Amino acid sequence: MQLPQYINDVHRPIKKLLKKKYISEDSESKKELGAARIASIVFTVVGILATIPFNTYPTVYEAHGYFHSTLTPPLVTAIFLGVFWKKFTPAGVVATFLGGSSLMILGARYPGILIAPFSHGTPMDPIHPYTYISALYNTFVCVFLGVFVTFTQPLLLKVTNQIRRSESHKKIIYVFIAFAALFQIMVWFNLGSLFILLVATFLLTLLTAFAAAYSINYDPKAQIEGLTAWSIHRAKEIFKGGKVNEHIGEIVKVHWKLRNDNEDYINVSHKEMKSMEAEVGDLIYLCDARKYLGGLKSVHTKLGKPHNEESIVYIGNEHKLSALFQEGKILYVEKEM
Repeated sequence: MQLPQYINDVHRPIKKLLKKKYISEDSESKKELGAARIASIVFTVVGILATIPFNTYPTVYEAHGYFHSTLTPPLVTAIFLGVFWKKFTPAGVVATFLGGSSLMILGARYPGILIAPFSHGTPMDPIHPYTYISALYNTFVCVFLGVFVTFTQPLLLKVTNQIRRSESHKKIIYVFIAFAALFQIMVWFNLGSLFILLVATFLLTLLTAFAAAYSINYDPKAQIEGLTAWSIHRAKEIFKGGKVNEHIGEIVKVHWKLRNDNEDYINVSHKEMKSMEAEVGDLIYLCDARKYLGGLKSVHTKLGKPHNEESIVYIGNEHKLSALFQEGKILYVEKEM
């Protein structure tokens, strides 16, 4: 995980969840810088420790196969179901990662029982059992738990609503989390028979699903609109910040002139607007027309009000600086949406 992703996707949401107030922008920046440094150390240590399980493999190819068979299935499952299934819930994501990873651990410990049904006759190597076919088992258990918990969402909400009516509702959820952590430790350290550990994994999945349904205020209409494959048009509107212009126009070539401002829009003539079938506010790609540059000198911006000077585009100072446009060089303007 890159540090900016950690700060944006993990650190800030956790602070928001814990309802910690910002003191000032400078103070908050210093705190986030400190958090990024600590995270960098932690991720480095985890990365070093993660190499230990791979040392037993004779070749990098086999270690690479083991890596993808264990770490990829929960990630792919969560992303794939999240994009292509509108009903997929946050509780399903939690179940995919926690419950799925627990079953993956059990599969690695008891391959002859859990992974063998997926082996399609592949013989088991006692030293590295089912190095590659384990990916099928891991993917199956992650998908199964994610789908199972998602279909039980009405029951989860019914139970969590009843819990909220209790005066000690927070304590109940804390007890759920404590027992889920206990079951997770049992799986990690193999504290019990396979049957007991399977039951512990099932209870772990349910308890964490209840905790997720209780803690996460999930509104599918408001929170996933534009984020699935079925709402791509809405995603375009959200990205653009307005109605999408689907008309296909021409790409026009123009000379550029500089406006004395830093506003993030460009101005072309009425003729170029008509040729591109563009409207004010459309997203625009402005690029140096020399093809061998490969788009290195370019900028994405919006279209402002048109003027009457044909084959001329007016750009702001920031456009010139970021795209490094050169005096006298022709640009082309393309409407994106």
